[in-house]
Formats: sequence, structure tokens, C-alpha cells
Amino acid sequence: IQRRREDFPNEHFMTLRSIDGSSVAETDDTSFDFGIAYLYAISSVDIRGKSTSIKTTSICPRINAPRNFCASYDPKNKFSINLHWDAVPKSQGYTIERTQSGERAEWVMVEQRMNSTATNLDDTFTKFGINYQYRITAIDCSGL
Repeated sequence: IQRRREDFPNEHFMTLRSIDGSSVAETDDTSFDFGIAYLYAISSVDIRGKSTSIKTTSICPRINAPRNFCASYDPKNKFSINLHWDAVPKSQGYTIERTQSGERAEWVMVEQRMNSTATNLDDTFTKFGINYQYRITAIDCSGL
């Protein structure tokens, strides 16, 4: 079983594991980085050491959500909510969404920040007296 980064097509595959026998149906890769797309290859080798076929698949392990996401309100500015979070290593940026409290309220994007070091946002498009809920996701190499 071999692996290489998908964004480096000229890079050689690195062997993760050689399996003797045909009873092993799975293996774990614990040496990957979140937010990086990998191409995995598996091949069967005959008794002479010759490979007759190679199968490949790709995966981009999803990046973790930002931690310590919180909102604060400044009474001096009734139309702004300040959002804070911890930066996520290897993220490409963040998507911040909000909804109004209540049944069937839809999530709308407040902003998509394509800056991996961004850790705050002022939501200035709010209305005084309305309760809002926010959520944040980190954007990984697949753009999600």
C-alpha cells in the first residue's frame, strides 16, 4: 500500500505497508495531515515480485472545526456582534454562518474568509433585539 500527495503528481509514492499473504483486508494510515489530499495505491504482487494490477483512490481527511468559538456584544454598538475562534492549523480559511432563533430558520453565510490565520469577525448586519445563532467551519484542501 502506497501513498503520495495528490497535489504533487510528480512525487513518488511512499510505501506505507507491505502485506504478506491475502488475509489482511484493511490497514490504517495514521501519518497523514488534515486538509491535504492524498492518493493511495494498492497492488497485488505475484510470487516473482511482479505487479499485475494497481488500484488507486484519493481522500482528503477533513479538518477539525475551530475551537473556542464565541460571540461578544458591545452595548455601545447595538448592530454588531464580534465573533472569535482559535485558528486551525492547515486550514485554508473559514465559513461563518448564522440563523435567527426560531423554527425553520435557514442558515445564511455571514462571510467566507480565505485566510487561515483569521480568528475574528465583526458581524455588522444584525438587528437589535433579535437572537442569532452562529456556526463556523474550517475550509480544507477540498474547499469544504
